[in-house]
Amino acid sequence: GTIYPLLQKLEKQGVIVGEMRPSPDGPDRKYFSLTMEGRERLEEFWNQWQDLVIKVERVKKEGEA
Repeated sequence: GTIYPLLQKLEKQGVIVGEMRPSPDGPDRKYFSLTMEGRERLEEFWNQWQDLVIKVERVKKEGEA
């Protein structure tokens, strides 16, 4: 029950967009894709993540020395 509220929040922020598509196995399903803003935010996230990884590795090496 936590993924759908998160998806709704991201959709309201304009980071993703949802599209209803027919399903051969039952009711229509909603598919999500990133908007341009979402792609930019994702790239920013990965850059920040990589910086964090580098810093953690540096601290780890200093602890081993």
